[in-house]
Amino acid sequence: MHLGTNVTEIIVENGEAKGLKIGKKTIESRKVLFAAPAYYLLHLIKEENLPEEFAERLREGEKEATKLFLIIGGAKRPLTKKPVGTWIMVPRSEVKNVDSYYLIYEVSPELKQAPEGNYPLSIAVLADEKTNKKELAKKMVADLEALFPNFDFENDWDWKAEVMFPIVDGIGRTIDWYWERRLGPETPIKNLYVAGDSAQELSSGVDGCASSALFAIEAIIGRKLLNLEEFYRL
Repeated sequence: MHLGTNVTEIIVENGEAKGLKIGKKTIESRKVLFAAPAYYLLHLIKEENLPEEFAERLREGEKEATKLFLIIGGAKRPLTKKPVGTWIMVPRSEVKNVDSYYLIYEVSPELKQAPEGNYPLSIAVLADEKTNKKELAKKMVADLEALFPNFDFENDWDWKAEVMFPIVDGIGRTIDWYWERRLGPETPIKNLYVAGDSAQELSSGVDGCASSALFAIEAIIGRKLLNLEEFYRL
């Protein structure tokens, strides 16, 4: 296991994934599962080893890619009177300080994903790498204080962090790239599989990535784990 170390190359020979380079170390592998945004493959596989049609599809994804800036943490009290356990979308028309919609997720206590009295909370806006993160966080708080006046955005956190998070294909993916045009789980490169937000999935976000991982595992082991007919019936 290699933690805290970047993969610098996926080794491809004669159209087949053979292993990885991690720093100066080479690791041979019979299968490679790539779960980061798929367009990163453009920077990890030598250009001459990438099928042109596949490379063009990856370039399309990179062009469409966007990022979310998140304030995420555990709150001492709920943001709303009763957490709904799903996304709250605040449109641009309702905010003054940030040129983005807001995606807010307050985990329902019924899911028991946090100690009693602690409320996991995620607040996200569209951003880019050039954004001044400290200034953006201040602007977000100004918007949020107006939207949720009963929550103290300075003192009602038990802990919090601010992170930049990639959204793989941007908004266009749900319109033009949903399912049929999504990548994976297999790729034109033998024994290279993709999973995650840029691959075929049943939903989006974390639960979508989980279903995508199942599809990749099915492809790798050669048998079905998920009965889609039964899934959709439920």
